[in-house]
Amino acid sequence: MKKFLLAFILILSLNSVAFAKLKIGTVTNIPALANEVKNAPLGYYTDRLSVLSALHSKNDEWVFFDDFSTMLTALNSGAIDELDTFAVTASYLLNTNPEFKLVCIDYSNIPMFLSMGFRNDEDGYQIRDMFNDAINAMTIDGSLKALITAYIKEPGKREPEIAKFAKFKDAPEIKVAVTGDLPPLDYVRADGTPAGFNTAVLAEIGRRLQVNIIPVNINSGARTAALTSGRVDVVFWYMTEGLEYLQRFVPEGVLISMPYYEFHEFMHVARKK
Repeated sequence: MKKFLLAFILILSLNSVAFAKLKIGTVTNIPALANEVKNAPLGYYTDRLSVLSALHSKNDEWVFFDDFSTMLTALNSGAIDELDTFAVTASYLLNTNPEFKLVCIDYSNIPMFLSMGFRNDEDGYQIRDMFNDAINAMTIDGSLKALITAYIKEPGKREPEIAKFAKFKDAPEIKVAVTGDLPPLDYVRADGTPAGFNTAVLAEIGRRLQVNIIPVNINSGARTAALTSGRVDVVFWYMTEGLEYLQRFVPEGVLISMPYYEFHEFMHVARKK
């Protein structure tokens, strides 16, 4: 009888672990429209759980955040059990933080793209077209691929390098919002200096166009307001194709550049026990 009770308790314990409800953090595509994303059909999120790992179930709870830094704080405090983010950002976390561990890799058939956003006005159209020309030229001559290799494919364990912006006398200034939210893509060092892949792309665009790029540190949740109000001229954007309820989350009044990086993999990261 005693052995039976012990076995029964063990089975209950295993079941409680297998079906434990996990809280998984994810960042909304566009912070300014967080409520719309939260109220959107959750099929995209719940369907992904079925292919992740045996640790997950459709009973798990997705917790939405406006920015990555707030989500990371929630993970460190225990408010969420895991975070779901781009593989490149997850890899950076794992390389630089020994207290984190990889839970699983989520490969999406739907591509995500890094791009840039501009105001939907005459100046915005002009800047967007100039940036598109530069991105296209960088793609053709291989310089964009070289930056992807240096900052994304082979980032190592070092802190992202500081972007070096050229200065041109009497040239136009273009202010770009930097949130620091997705290292090593969008990154701001402790002293406030922008670094990482996005700023390296910007620095190269500035040299080609012979314009003065001015980075402006902006909270991720305020980037759309900063753009439409004229505080900045450009913001970093990421977007997807194939999901109609996410495609419409490009606010009216925002223009999007051609993409300059495509990816499919996401990773779930947790703290080691």
